[in-house]
Amino acid sequence: AKYLVTGTVGGIVTLGSLMALRTVTDLPLVSAYSLAVELAILNNFLLNEFWTFADATTARAGLRTRVIRFLRFNGTCVWGAVFNVGTFLALGEMVQLPVALAGLAGVAVGYVWNYGVNANATWLDLFPPQARRAAAGSGERRTQDRRSLPSPGYYHEAYTHGNRVQRFWHRGKFGRVLSRPRQHPILDVGSGPGVLSALLKNGSHLVVSLDRSFEVIRFAKQTHPEICGVVADVRHLPFRPGRFRTIFFVEVIEHIPAQWSLDVLRELRDMLHPAGRLILTTPNYRSLWPALEWMVSRWGPIDYTKEHVNHYSLTRLEGEVGEAGLRVIGAESFFLLSPFVACLSEPAALKLLDLERRRCGRLGAIRKAMDVERRWCGRWGSLLLLEVGRS
Repeated sequence: AKYLVTGTVGGIVTLGSLMALRTVTDLPLVSAYSLAVELAILNNFLLNEFWTFADATTARAGLRTRVIRFLRFNGTCVWGAVFNVGTFLALGEMVQLPVALAGLAGVAVGYVWNYGVNANATWLDLFPPQARRAAAGSGERRTQDRRSLPSPGYYHEAYTHGNRVQRFWHRGKFGRVLSRPRQHPILDVGSGPGVLSALLKNGSHLVVSLDRSFEVIRFAKQTHPEICGVVADVRHLPFRPGRFRTIFFVEVIEHIPAQWSLDVLRELRDMLHPAGRLILTTPNYRSLWPALEWMVSRWGPIDYTKEHVNHYSLTRLEGEVGEAGLRVIGAESFFLLSPFVACLSEPAALKLLDLERRRCGRLGAIRKAMDVERRWCGRWGSLLLLEVGRS
């Protein structure tokens, strides 16, 4: 609630400063708006530091830590300002909305980004490296807990009849995954209700749908009788080494505690044929994903901020894959802004996703942006996808 109040004050500061600057100066519209946003960034940092997160900052109130927090916050907000200004210009110049409405929309986009990223990187630091190291000593953290699902077929319903964002996310994700070359036999690890397994099934070729929940596999078999369902723990797979030509590991590793993830990747490596491929996806916590995760957790039946205990960036994921004895063949990310647009219009989001694919490289950042953004554009898609093989 305090962060919401702070964000609201920041919006008021932004709009008030914009109107004041336009009234008393001859600054161009873009310059005036950018300066107003920077004033709001400073205002919000001070409010968050000494009010919103005062309890959390008391133990870390030294000058050095405050400077680090400010740099993190400012860096996050600079990117928030890019999205803010971009939204403002798009709506103001292209759609011809009034300045106040376009500015308010820009503030909203920037607010969602700033909260999501700062909650994970500046003040709250939900799962920092120190916490991962502490968890490694406990050995008690669970892997994916299907008991937290509203029903065994929850993700099947999300894919077929979910809200716009859910449908768009799952269909877009599976579309990208299915675009990768694959050979049979196929293992779908952490398959859930078997949606991907059913999409992968082709004639008499073997597709094994594996999950640690009996109820989920039973639902998968009832819904898709053509697939082969197996109940097992991903850390101890009941197959002979080198059995599978293609293994899919789609949005599972973020549910596995950090002290186990390397062992899991090595187990998957052992199951992979020497010429096989592992297709792996996971949310990118150096993107807009934390903001999207926060929204879905607050308004949906599952709190993903607690379910996702293992947070990856592209750099960390590639490093862990290499440490497990695998080599990266291809890497990409996608879902930059399109999931947010899906809230309003699924067709418009699909068009934007197609634009992101055509205009973006390894990352989901639009290549028309300035040169500095082009150099950093490999890190911003909300979902990472790696295709890897055995070293």
